[in-house]
Amino acid sequence: MLKRLAILAGAALIVAVILVAGYYQNNDTGSQGYDIKCEQSSQPSSAAASLTCIIRSSQEANQAKSSPPWWHKFLAWPEGITAWLLMLTLGAILWQSSATAKSAEAAFLQIQMMKDKERARVEINKRGLQLEHDSEDFWNLKATIELRNVGIGRAYVRQGIGNLVITNREKYPPPEPDFWNPLDVVDDFIDPDGKPVTESFYFFPTEKLDLSEFSRKISDGRLRLYLTGFIEYETVGTRFHRDFNYVWLGQHDPHNIGAMLASPDPFEPTTDAERISFGFWTRHSSLGNDEYEIETRKNPKKRGEKAK
Repeated sequence: MLKRLAILAGAALIVAVILVAGYYQNNDTGSQGYDIKCEQSSQPSSAAASLTCIIRSSQEANQAKSSPPWWHKFLAWPEGITAWLLMLTLGAILWQSSATAKSAEAAFLQIQMMKDKERARVEINKRGLQLEHDSEDFWNLKATIELRNVGIGRAYVRQGIGNLVITNREKYPPPEPDFWNPLDVVDDFIDPDGKPVTESFYFFPTEKLDLSEFSRKISDGRLRLYLTGFIEYETVGTRFHRDFNYVWLGQHDPHNIGAMLASPDPFEPTTDAERISFGFWTRHSSLGNDEYEIETRKNPKKRGEKAK
């Protein structure tokens, strides 16, 4: 685009120079000449002879003559014909640059199509929520995701973090975790024909909690569980960033429309493990769950960078 503007500006400059040169050539007062015209008065012979002279510049003398229109300079030799040749040359260059740009754009699109066809594609699946405990005093929660390569090429995992966050339902948006857990698959790869890679995230209570009350709050949605993080991987020379942000909907959560529309005699969890595990992960409506391409050589600040 800038090259085309430069060529058009050059053509306009050439036309302007020719017009200005023609103007000064026609109105040059520094080298103009003068015409002198003398006449003798027609008086009787007895009167004294007298001679009257008039001095006029050549420009004034030529004003009476009909001058050609202003555009005749574009047809005159040599400046007019030279200007046309230059403008035609610039037009040919402009057309050639436009054709070259279109060819380069078509080649770029072809390369992008080939890369999209041969690239890896990492898909994230949720695997539920589990209660792990040895006793009423020692227990933890475990959330698991599954990473699967559904593309053609190999995915080289460069970065990845995640965490399981628990907060009250009224507290929104969820707070940033105090620390992030790096994915185990970082600095490894995922093949399209290989087994899915599982990543697990844990919640360990930092204070003594009543497990029965805790499980009921998860089941009815008074406590919100968020599974959040991202993964970055390279394939066919390009790096991709994929976020994942899921929220847990328990059996009696008011947002669990499926449970509300179930049969009139639905299953009722009775144990702590059932109240915690009966539910499902769903995509968060306002947090990102998208994949996008990023520049490989740049390293923008991401979530969890403070933990490194």
